[in-house]
Amino acid sequence: METLRIIGDRGSLSVVGLGNASPRETVLYQQIGAVDLDLRGAWVRDAEVQVSGGAAGGSLWLPDNVTVTGLDDRRAIRAEEDPELPRSTLQLSVTEHLGRFIIME
Repeated sequence: METLRIIGDRGSLSVVGLGNASPRETVLYQQIGAVDLDLRGAWVRDAEVQVSGGAAGGSLWLPDNVTVTGLDDRRAIRAEEDPELPRSTLQLSVTEHLGRFIIME
């Protein structure tokens, strides 16, 4: 999958196992309501993930098999080195307006 765009209005939004689809670009916007975004799965390439909420917040589940960058002042999460397995990098951009996204590991 090249691009995944989800634009939500009201209500809750849940995306599970996004890494299994490995989109090169993901844009997720939720106007009002909770977001549960599960980035776990078998990422096979580098990707950009943009998450934005108006009056929304929720949980972002990070994969353990990739390097995740762009967590503002939170921290970069690096996958454990394994020379047998290629490692992807996720560039994560999170914008919060009225609400807070909790980073889960």
